[in-house]
Amino acid sequence: MKKEAFDALCSVGLGSRKDDNFQQLSEGQKQLCLLARTFVLKRRLLLLDEPESALDFRLRYETMGLLRTYVAKNNAAALVTLHDPSLALNYCDTLLVLSGCGLLGELQPFLPDFQNGTASFLHLWYNQFNNTFHPQRRETADHDKGGRCLLKAVTRITFCDDNDEKFFGEGPCRLLHAIEETGSLRSAAISMGLAYTKALRIIKNAEAALGFPLTTRCVGGKSGGGSTLTPQGKEWLTKYETYRDACVHANRKLYLEIFSDKR
Repeated sequence: MKKEAFDALCSVGLGSRKDDNFQQLSEGQKQLCLLARTFVLKRRLLLLDEPESALDFRLRYETMGLLRTYVAKNNAAALVTLHDPSLALNYCDTLLVLSGCGLLGELQPFLPDFQNGTASFLHLWYNQFNNTFHPQRRETADHDKGGRCLLKAVTRITFCDDNDEKFFGEGPCRLLHAIEETGSLRSAAISMGLAYTKALRIIKNAEAALGFPLTTRCVGGKSGGGSTLTPQGKEWLTKYETYRDACVHANRKLYLEIFSDKR
């Protein structure tokens, strides 16, 4: 069971966090951890409410790919709620477009006769908001307790130096996690679609602003060397994610209190 659990964590990119306390993980990592647990339990029916909501763009698609692979491999079924039409079209066999008044339509994008399906689906998808929002703003839509559509405030935490130059945010945060996962700055850069020189510059800029090293390089040895996070780097990463998640939670609460009467 331990090996299966570790393999599941690795499949969602959390192999390096296997010994960490669940409460120390970011919201996105917690979501991935729960998904890994689902994989280990080998359930035949999965009920998932926006399993990608706390993830970045790349991980959203990777997670849906993992779900689709799990369903096919285990002869299982998954009932998933999504607010991203692109994910739904690319990974779901059957799409049910819902609104407060019920079912708006059903589509099966993987059938050979699915012609002009994307346009039809998007028309159904966005019509559920009674044209309140422009389609390009769909991902920012939310609902209050009365079922009315709202705009969701997006909170992004970025640290700047004395010259107001950005040196740390979600990008560097993901890069540090990738280094921790792969054990290599070069491999981490590749996994994020970055040039090695750009990834190195991101790390160096952050280190210069913070005044301590985030990573250290190991040369030689059986593994041929690589990069790891320093103790200060791990501590900073934990503090950043704790602060970010607290800000997101506080912003969400304030938003609902202040704008709950707005459409």
